[in-house]
Amino acid sequence: MEDKPVCSQCQKPLLPSEQAAEGLCAECAATRQSYSTVAEETSSYVVRPTCGYHPEAEAIGVCTRCATFICDQCRVSYTDPVSGQSSPYCQDCYRKIEENSRYCAWEDKSIFFYTRYWITWKEIILHPFNFFDKLPLTPDKTSALTFGYLSFAHALVVGVMFFPLYSMFSSLPILMGGVLGLIAGSMILLIAVPITLFLSAASIHLGIWLQFKRRDFNQTFRIVGYGSAAQVLAAIPLINLGAVIITQIVIFSGLRRLHKLSIAQAILAMIFVPLLMVIAAASLIAIVGVRMGLW
Repeated sequence: MEDKPVCSQCQKPLLPSEQAAEGLCAECAATRQSYSTVAEETSSYVVRPTCGYHPEAEAIGVCTRCATFICDQCRVSYTDPVSGQSSPYCQDCYRKIEENSRYCAWEDKSIFFYTRYWITWKEIILHPFNFFDKLPLTPDKTSALTFGYLSFAHALVVGVMFFPLYSMFSSLPILMGGVLGLIAGSMILLIAVPITLFLSAASIHLGIWLQFKRRDFNQTFRIVGYGSAAQVLAAIPLINLGAVIITQIVIFSGLRRLHKLSIAQAILAMIFVPLLMVIAAASLIAIVGVRMGLW
């Protein structure tokens, strides 16, 4: 008796219509076909790496420093100042590189006290944007406060030097007035400088806050503290108005560079609170004038 052909896979007897299908029954043939289709589809499938910071985003590169996969949102290009070569970095590594590359002579304690002051003073006055680009991002306000103290102290000394131009007295009263003014001014500086810097920084920071921007107050204070460099020039006759303008330019530079504000936001932060005070004062004068029948 001749054996009936069976399926090579499941050993079921094959129907006459199935005997030409490579020795497989209809069910096993269909199964093999489905496996073949899946294999063809997966063979062309490439697994794409995802961002180490945003798992839902596809990576477009690797950080040069830590080799973490990064997406377009995380990728930051940094150009080496020596080689001039630009490389991709993640934001964490870029922040570390930027902090290590920042430098301020005034905050370098290895340099002689007076030397680092004048190096910093010159850079602030001549290149304010460049100064704040390189200023270390430390929350410490002490260095800015001591710089402000020294700037106001120099302004006091310069004011005493030019005291004769502001006086019509004889030489003895001029000398006594200058010495007494220096002593009195030194005592006032101890209290006035931190109060002045704090109020100025608070005014600007309030202007930033009213624009719904959240920034670190310590950095605002440092901007104002280093912005006091032009006070040295403010005591010199004929150029004191220019010193006021320089001070505003320096503070504007700090807001743009440290706080990353736009031009309009920086200007608004500087004038917002003073403008509100002027409006409030004008309104108060108008109300008092109306009540007293002055107009």
